[in-house]
Amino acid sequence: MDGKKSSPLARKLAAFVTLSEPELGRQHQRRRSFTEGRDLVHQGQPKQVAYILSAGCVCSYKTQLNGSRQIVDFQIPSDFMGLRAVGRFR
Repeated sequence: MDGKKSSPLARKLAAFVTLSEPELGRQHQRRRSFTEGRDLVHQGQPKQVAYILSAGCVCSYKTQLNGSRQIVDFQIPSDFMGLRAVGRFR
């Protein structure tokens, strides 16, 4: 199977719609890799960004008043991240 067709997002979307080759290709245009332990999206950041996780796992957390963190969600491949920030359309 082609790498594009086997991506987690393509497999998820295939349950609802058939994607054309150009559509499959567009989802891979702006790939980025991040090091472990890096925050991808944080509250109050000036630039709104959203990601689709293609490999690995990520957790979402809230920082508590005492400085500790509370994990509130886990993301797995094909999940979206950062949509809350982008979702505040003008």
